[in-house]
Amino acid sequence: MATQLTVGFIDDDPDLLFSFQNMLASYDYQTELYTSAGQFLDAAAASRAICLVVDINLGDILGIELGRHLAANGFRFPLIFMSGDKDEVLLSQATETGCTDVLQKPFTVSQLIEAIAEATGRAPRSAVEGQGCT
Repeated sequence: MATQLTVGFIDDDPDLLFSFQNMLASYDYQTELYTSAGQFLDAAAASRAICLVVDINLGDILGIELGRHLAANGFRFPLIFMSGDKDEVLLSQATETGCTDVLQKPFTVSQLIEAIAEATGRAPRSAVEGQGCT
């Protein structure tokens, strides 16, 4: 049996985090949910996430600053940023951090799954894959 992939989500909207958790369950992903950069930083050393999906505009710091902090401290998570703003300066800064993608909210589940697969180099599998009727 294949090991489930774990994706970390950092967004200050708890409802959105739970939506991500529900969406990704059908693709057999585990999720780690964090409502702030500080909350993630407290748990970063123990995280099993193979990539992070981070809102650019977090309440405590910019997601871009979180990405820079992680890189400066030796954490190597592939980053996918998401933003509801079309601020070209922020989007440019996000790209400069080496993130693998910037998703504009609202985005589709397939766009999210594609971005995660690209970031991790691992395609998801359906949670119901191989569970046929006998």
